[in-house]
Amino acid sequence: MKNYKNRLVLSALVSLACLTACSSSNNPTEPQPLDLTILDTQAKIDAFGAQGDTVLTERLVIGIANQPNSSITNLNALSRLTSVKGLAIYDNDSLGDLSGLENLTTIGVDGLMIECNPSLTSMSGLIGLQSVGGNTIVGMNEIVATLDGLNSLVTIGGDFTITENPRLINMSGLIGLQSVGGNTVVGMNGIIATLDGLNNLATVGGDLIVDENPALTSIAGLIGLQSVGGNLAISMNGIIESLSGLDNLASIGGNLAIDKNPRLLRVNGLLGLVSVGSTVVITDNTLIADLSGLSNLSSVGGGLLLLRNPALNNFCGLKTLLLTGYNTGYAAVGNALNPTIDEIKNCVF
Repeated sequence: MKNYKNRLVLSALVSLACLTACSSSNNPTEPQPLDLTILDTQAKIDAFGAQGDTVLTERLVIGIANQPNSSITNLNALSRLTSVKGLAIYDNDSLGDLSGLENLTTIGVDGLMIECNPSLTSMSGLIGLQSVGGNTIVGMNEIVATLDGLNSLVTIGGDFTITENPRLINMSGLIGLQSVGGNTVVGMNGIIATLDGLNNLATVGGDLIVDENPALTSIAGLIGLQSVGGNLAISMNGIIESLSGLDNLASIGGNLAIDKNPRLLRVNGLLGLVSVGSTVVITDNTLIADLSGLSNLSSVGGGLLLLRNPALNNFCGLKTLLLTGYNTGYAAVGNALNPTIDEIKNCVF
């Protein structure tokens, strides 16, 4: 069981990496769906714009998958578009911003993908976007520093993935976002320091994974979060010290995993948490000394795995849970103390 959490996080990240890699499923040698409009030169963009379409019932692709393209320099001709089935913008070496898409308010079930645009500095052209019916992926854009421009986005029906944007400093452009229907992943963004901008995100229907952000100091931007339908994983964030920001989170449908956060001192940000649908996994956190932040947790559907936390010596935060008659499964190994369930119930070590 000791590798349970690692398999959970790694499998999720591997799957998402396959979706977001610049050389992934958009291989141009594969058959393309019929409901697809591909604009891979500036001339094609200008010609399409001249048609005056406002609604496109197809997925709009700007760029050439896996082939760096310097032809496209602007999207100004697309200014009449208000709705598309999907939008993918990738591998455009000379595209500096998304100006021209200001009137786009709705993207349908084929979702939004903005990847591998090395000159892209701004999302400001998407200032009118209110909803995405499918997945939203922003990844591997080398110099994007903020997500300002997505301020009007309220709902994402599918997954929301923000990964491998090496200069992204915060999530401030997402202040309007209230719900994500699928998974939300914030991972491998080299200098992101906070999640400020996600303050109004209240529900995540799938997993919420905050993973491998080495400069992340705070998750206070998640203060509006009330429920996670799948798993919650906070893992391998090198300098985060507190879980403050999860104060209003009441329920997790899947697993709670807190893993390999070397400077995390406490779990007090989880004082509002009442139920976890599956397993609670707290492993390999060097400095966590007590679990008082779990003192209101009263229902866990799976096991309790508390492994290799060398400073952990106070388990009294689990007393409420254990006094409800919890008996699903418990393991404490490699901590400063490894008490029995009866010892925790009596809070005597």
